Amino acid sequence: MTAETRLEERFHGNRLLLKCLTLDRAQEMGFDPGELTSQDWELVWELAKTQALTPLLYYRNSESGIIESLPGEIGVSLRQNMLTSVKHKTHFSQALSDILAAFNRASLELVALKGSHLAELIYEDPALRVIGDIDLLVHERDLLACDACMLELGYGPSKRTWIQNEFTATHHHLPYYRKPGHPHVELHWTITKPETPPAIDLDGLWQRTRAVSIAGVQTRVLSTQDLILHICIHACYDNLFSDGIRSIVDLYQIIQSQKGEIDWGLLLEISARWRVNRCLYLMLHLTHQLAGAEVPKRVFRSLQPADMQDDIVLSAQNQLFSQVHGSRNFSRLVGTEGLIEKAGTIMGRVFLSPGEMYRKYDLEPGSPRLYWSYLRRIKELGLRYGGELVDALRSRADSGSTARNQRLLLDWLSAG
Repeated sequence: MTAETRLEERFHGNRLLLKCLTLDRAQEMGFDPGELTSQDWELVWELAKTQALTPLLYYRNSESGIIESLPGEIGVSLRQNMLTSVKHKTHFSQALSDILAAFNRASLELVALKGSHLAELIYEDPALRVIGDIDLLVHERDLLACDACMLELGYGPSKRTWIQNEFTATHHHLPYYRKPGHPHVELHWTITKPETPPAIDLDGLWQRTRAVSIAGVQTRVLSTQDLILHICIHACYDNLFSDGIRSIVDLYQIIQSQKGEIDWGLLLEISARWRVNRCLYLMLHLTHQLAGAEVPKRVFRSLQPADMQDDIVLSAQNQLFSQVHGSRNFSRLVGTEGLIEKAGTIMGRVFLSPGEMYRKYDLEPGSPRLYWSYLRRIKELGLRYGGELVDALRSRADSGSTARNQRLLLDWLSAG
């Protein structure tokens, strides 16, 4: 099977998977899961596994009775995955409950982000939204107190250099907190990377948070409008559309389950203030086009940029379906003209400043290990991007398509 054929297969499979995950809307538009072939179901099953969507796939299709007639072991495997997700969610909820309760006792404000919010309050059952890590938003002024709280709970950070270095200037969350047998925890003080364009108004975001109960503990979550924007920003700027269709599924679930709660006018107002209209438009367009999400036409009319072209939507869709991860800096490299300019871009990303290297490799300032860390960085980047780098330097027309797609999308997103 050629690379092009495999890519076409992934596109076909992801489209079918989206229909199976948004079955009510898909059936309204004429989709019948009973017409899928055995080969189709094999592909849908494989793609659902790689994107942590098997519990939702089982749930959406269980009531129709089609699970019992699926080919091979797919039906049995889907049921087992659902049971596993239920067990995992019980363990996850206990870990989350312990952290929320500890922060409440210490009078530390926090906001449950992303998966914790979606699983507990947006999906029909918490087990339907698979979660890897616990993401929490805290005030930057409380970072040391939050760190002490996590250590008291038995979590240990992988790095401690943020305490003596200006970590918050170049990051948006602390290094992972780890505890054996527990999910990793990330403490954020903002919701996007500092190098990305969005101008997040943190004061307004905190003011709009709302009090809820999660895992049996009182805490806060983002407003529905801010949750939508966070999902869009994370998909567009942080992941460059390379994390598969789960962001589309999450956005669809928010829009369909919170119809009466979404203040579309306020959403447009916040989006304009944060300068993410293009990001919001593209994600809403994709979710409407691919999953049938019911977005008011006036929202599209308000958001659509004058320079909107089909190739932007196609590039984003290709990235979502192909799931090929790329690098923001590598994308810029592909768009750089000339060998000397490309080499300059490479040197700038390989040989970071000493301050950046100290932070990245957990070194004490002035450590002689700095020089060995540069060799380590060369090796790491070579292993990760070596093949693509050669293609980019040669400017081969048949290579680096992921980076070129991402460069096109980055340039377009930054233009507004």
